[in-house]
Amino acid sequence: MKINVIEGTANAFKYAAVLAGLGHSVNLLKPDDPYTPGDAVVIASPLEVRERQFMTYVGVCPVLCESPVTWCPPTRGKHPHMLAAHWLFTPTVRRLRSTAQWVTQAHLWFDYYYGNLQELREMVTALYLFGPLRDSKVFRRGQEVTVALCHHKSGVLSTVNCGRHSMTYERGIRMTYDTGKVEQVVWSLPEVDDDACREMISHWLRVINDEVTEWPALALGYEAYVAIHGEETS
Repeated sequence: MKINVIEGTANAFKYAAVLAGLGHSVNLLKPDDPYTPGDAVVIASPLEVRERQFMTYVGVCPVLCESPVTWCPPTRGKHPHMLAAHWLFTPTVRRLRSTAQWVTQAHLWFDYYYGNLQELREMVTALYLFGPLRDSKVFRRGQEVTVALCHHKSGVLSTVNCGRHSMTYERGIRMTYDTGKVEQVVWSLPEVDDDACREMISHWLRVINDEVTEWPALALGYEAYVAIHGEETS
């Protein structure tokens, strides 16, 4: 396939390298380039132009778009769109998702801080594992969101915590199951895990080829953004 990759973040080049390694023709575009025909597009551009680019391509070809998603994407369309959330494709998260239906409560944390990006990732993970929210509440220290309390429609209660504790770049999750069993998993994940990124791209290609019926849509990213920041108003 001929796949356009709109650059602007460092991840764009990683995505392009993975796609090229899988035998696809990759065309790198600048953030201000006009619409360019292709079989699919990866949007890894700066946030300020991302929505416009998404709306340009979403009805034309399959889209893989980076988080954060600050606008409400269409839930359906002729072509699938997927959230570029590589951390959801680590073996740890994929294994936990297979048992998440029996979880009653969970705590997710990340021991570092980048503004409001990282707790957004943990929120995406909570939504991916336990489903959409019934309601949520965030607590801030100044402008920083440090804790989010979440009540999922599945009945699961989860908390998401981020902060500068030891700056170990450690993340983890502690889950309590309906049997009373408690499982805690702690891992250290680089900014972009190569294996997880490759698996994410491969999954997106399987989505395009109708080989799988489940994927993290952009609506997942938008729900996480709203849970942290509230609805966007124009």
